[in-house]
Amino acid sequence: MILYLLRHGIAVDRDTGEYDRDDDRALTQSGQRKILKEAVAMRTLGLVFDRVLTSPFVRARETAEIVSEVFDELDDPTILNCLAPADEDLSIAESVGRVLPELRAHAADRTLVVGHEPDLSQLASALLTAGHGLRLQLKKGALCAISLDRIEASRSNVLLWLLAPKQLRLIARAASSKS
Repeated sequence: MILYLLRHGIAVDRDTGEYDRDDDRALTQSGQRKILKEAVAMRTLGLVFDRVLTSPFVRARETAEIVSEVFDELDDPTILNCLAPADEDLSIAESVGRVLPELRAHAADRTLVVGHEPDLSQLASALLTAGHGLRLQLKKGALCAISLDRIEASRSNVLLWLLAPKQLRLIARAASSKS
């Protein structure tokens, strides 16, 4: 099984006062364009997703929807409330612990999970080290792939790769220049 973790794209800054609630902040036009290019790069790389799971927050849902449109054979993204940013009062173990059972229930062989920081990095760390010993930070639009037998914290899981958003956009640019 491969679990792909994608951080949502660039959203409207929370300090603009444009949105009353953080959950409602949408992707900027630039964020939408960048995620579209990154999704094209994912397609160019030959990635295949059986299922897309996303946070209920608007910026994550929009990111998941853009990817799903590029991969037109995909069903609509499945919204999982556990992928919303964790309460700051939760420990890392509690934060990851609330996500793992839901991932087990909804994941397929090749699942794309769209979410937020620091939750995605904490999830990756737990999956790869059976704890939180891996310091990792996903930039907006970054994508990583983790190979695992089961969705559980284990040292036998393997980080296949981690691509920064700029790397993904360079792949998309190279692919478009060949066409």
